[in-house]
Amino acid sequence: MNKIRLLFILLLPLSLLAQDSKIPWTQSVKLTWSDFEAPVDASSEFYAWTQYYFNYNYKWDGEGKVTVNVKTSFVKNQSWRNTSKSLSPVLLKHEQGHFDLAEVYGRKMRKAYTAYCFSHKHTANTKTEIDDIFNKLLDETHVAQAQYDQQTGHSRAIGQQEEWNTKIAAMLAGLSEYAER
Repeated sequence: MNKIRLLFILLLPLSLLAQDSKIPWTQSVKLTWSDFEAPVDASSEFYAWTQYYFNYNYKWDGEGKVTVNVKTSFVKNQSWRNTSKSLSPVLLKHEQGHFDLAEVYGRKMRKAYTAYCFSHKHTANTKTEIDDIFNKLLDETHVAQAQYDQQTGHSRAIGQQEEWNTKIAAMLAGLSEYAER
């Protein structure tokens, strides 16, 4: 019993530390340069890197009803900024755009899972079907993120950056029904 208690005491701080390294997406919290805690990737041509994370899980009530939860988070200890470069407010807004765009796809996942759960009961295939939905939308996320960087020139194409800022805000608003509650 004492070994189990000691193991729990040792693991508890690790789990708390892992939680501290993530910032859940919310409309009211914006990234700051101090949130980018990872060491700089010296081999990268980029001035900053935003790492986001989707956490999804499902449960069923034992009678067939399925629910799926999705969380979008910014990962502080995997996101970095190169302090030897000029880190402008425009670049920070661009990095916020990556995080916001991730939340757009988090909402698309919630929307897809809402439809799925409404029309499906738990079966032996449920986990596979839920994973397939996640992987399809994750692939779409990667395509959108690459398009965002390409079209904005990684924030240097100011006009395109402004267009994307407006586009991402509109996508978030259009999916507001699927914001995490």
